[in-house]
Amino acid sequence: MNRATSDTQQEAALKEGLAPIMVWVKEVMDYLIQYVLGFADMQFQWSEEEALDPTSQQTILTSYQKQGVYSINDVRAKLGEDPISEPGANAYLIFTGTGAMPLEQVMEPPQPPSSLVPNDPNAPKPDDEPPKPGETVSKHAHDHLHKAFEPLTSDEVKVRDAFATALEVVRDAAMKQASKLGKVAPAGGDGGRNYTPDEITTIADEFATLLDTSGLSLAFEDYSDTIQAVTESGAKHEVAKLIVTDPDIATTEADAVAAIFGGKDPDAVKWAVEHAAEMLGKDGAGGALEQTTRNMVREAIAKAMQDDDSLTGIADMLQNTYAFSPERAELIARFEVGNAQMKGGYAGALAVGMKAKKWLESNDENECPRCHANAEQGWIPIDQDFQSGDAAPLAHPRCQCDAAYRRKLPEN
Repeated sequence: MNRATSDTQQEAALKEGLAPIMVWVKEVMDYLIQYVLGFADMQFQWSEEEALDPTSQQTILTSYQKQGVYSINDVRAKLGEDPISEPGANAYLIFTGTGAMPLEQVMEPPQPPSSLVPNDPNAPKPDDEPPKPGETVSKHAHDHLHKAFEPLTSDEVKVRDAFATALEVVRDAAMKQASKLGKVAPAGGDGGRNYTPDEITTIADEFATLLDTSGLSLAFEDYSDTIQAVTESGAKHEVAKLIVTDPDIATTEADAVAAIFGGKDPDAVKWAVEHAAEMLGKDGAGGALEQTTRNMVREAIAKAMQDDDSLTGIADMLQNTYAFSPERAELIARFEVGNAQMKGGYAGALAVGMKAKKWLESNDENECPRCHANAEQGWIPIDQDFQSGDAAPLAHPRCQCDAAYRRKLPEN
């Protein structure tokens, strides 16, 4: 094996060893840039420079300096040398046959006297100050607890559309069932009037029990897949924020950080799978969403009969009831996706060794009054539930709260 081959193999081995680390660092930086700093259209990119032998490096750097690409101090920085303070050390020069010329003279020849140039009405005034780069972002970087609901995210749209379709199918089944409602009416009723409160309760209960909710199964796949993906994303997002405030986490909890950014966080995945099963059965039967739908239909029928003491308008009422509305589908989507993001963040904080948590209440007093007691608790052990019984936000539909995490509880 000759020396050239040996050097090539050594370089290849070095790159192969660095590759997993570089991939992990890129994922961390992408989350910091896109989620923490808010630049969704930007990403981290490694700048790799090939090692050059001294002769080749001298030729390239000298060429760049003579063409005005590098200054003398730029070249010294590339060589690892300290800058010098002599005049012209930071100047960009173009070398011609007659000597060196400053780059600005080549790019912008001297202008004629101002007396010969007509006034430009569009020229900016001396006191016109352009906005500073990043000013808008910095003013609103921590505004997430102060603003009203934002437009739906792509994940929320996916879940909303899935439930909107599923609820329409259940609504159609309910309307078809309502057309035969007389068959479940109590004996002795005239099919439309003179129902007692007990009879109304019986009709509403039996209708809700017989309601075909299998249409909800149409939302199961999109819902469960999205919840799992958002939960994993929430873990990455929270860990990225924690690393910004405490960079030591990246080294002291390197294995956990690598697991979260390089694969699937087992705790986040476990929560997502269990939560999806609790909320909705795969066949549309069982789960909190199915039970809530039945309860809403039961209440809607009972109220309609109490108001009208009739069965004739039930089908029309069901067509427009909130239980099957697009508004409910959107509310479900906002809460479920937001809750998954927050619970993923909690799982990520646990994974990297955080020991304390704090509930950050929404500053919109009309949104989260039920969360005030949680916020009043201050910092509590991370494995202790808040007063609402929740391990982390969100606590209820329309909740806009957040949580903070740290390595240890304050001494007080």
